[in-house]
Amino acid sequence: MKLRKLVWIVCLLPFVLQGQEQFRALSWKNNLAVHSFLMREVHEQYRQREESLAEAFQSPEAMMDYVRAVRRRYLDILGEMPEKTPLQAQVTGVEHQQGFRMEKIVFQSMPGRYVTASLYLPEGKGKHAVTVSLCGHGLHGKRPGATPVLLARNGIATLVVDPIGQGERWQFINEKGEYATRGTTTEHTLLNAGCVAVGTSLAALQCWDNHRAIDYLVSRADIDADRIGVWGSSGGGTETTYLIGMDERVKVAAICSYFSRRGRTLELQGPSDGCQHIPHEGEAGIELADFALMMAPRPVLILNGKYDFVDLWGAYRGGRGTEPGLYGAGCA
Repeated sequence: MKLRKLVWIVCLLPFVLQGQEQFRALSWKNNLAVHSFLMREVHEQYRQREESLAEAFQSPEAMMDYVRAVRRRYLDILGEMPEKTPLQAQVTGVEHQQGFRMEKIVFQSMPGRYVTASLYLPEGKGKHAVTVSLCGHGLHGKRPGATPVLLARNGIATLVVDPIGQGERWQFINEKGEYATRGTTTEHTLLNAGCVAVGTSLAALQCWDNHRAIDYLVSRADIDADRIGVWGSSGGGTETTYLIGMDERVKVAAICSYFSRRGRTLELQGPSDGCQHIPHEGEAGIELADFALMMAPRPVLILNGKYDFVDLWGAYRGGRGTEPGLYGAGCA
């Protein structure tokens, strides 16, 4: 009897598919069905978040209560951080250029985990304001660029940090020491699979490294610990977003080419590579806009391009309203 039913189903299937074409019905595909099912969960999680945020907008006190609550939930899903141990920081070289010098830095964010960075220091004595520059998904990480030079020549020190899997911190190499994957996003995805298996995430590891980079900066006599900024674009925008939610020493931040609505990003692009999210964000009711709110009342500049792969409409909707420019979003 079961075999007879199966034969009938197989025989009728072409007519069902033909009917879909005749009436212009959407075809049913497994991958689309699973995505639609998951997106229903995502929208429900963020619907509850929007209700909580709407209540928070009723007063400054309610908003600050919301900010404190969402920050507690973020630190909870970020996971237990390692014990702080001596950084064992070293300056391995110095390059002098017009108006500044660049120091080559290496420190251990935890024993045996080496973080490489370049510190651009303006000429002159005294304590300098400083920015932490977090790199996008370029293969070569912190290699010299125009922006840190511009900042240093205008009196602002800049520490450019190599992320895991970039610059001097490649993890997948062949016997010749050459890069062994298609690029940094592939490496991040492969690394994150292992991280999730042991209860953490690549984003959390990056966040810890950047937090310890600030520890290094405030240990220096030539850095003003009360004037610390953080900025980054694309993958660096991701790192900036997660760092400002964790480290209250950051006084000002700029997030470029990352900020949007999480649900909108998942609709258009899917989950992205392994460093672009922290597990359980949706379950914790945390939207990307909440990370900017965690900075309150400190200022955050949001930068998005009109035709970037990061959805501009999602960036506009990242806050409460829908009007372009309502939250000071910059458009390139």
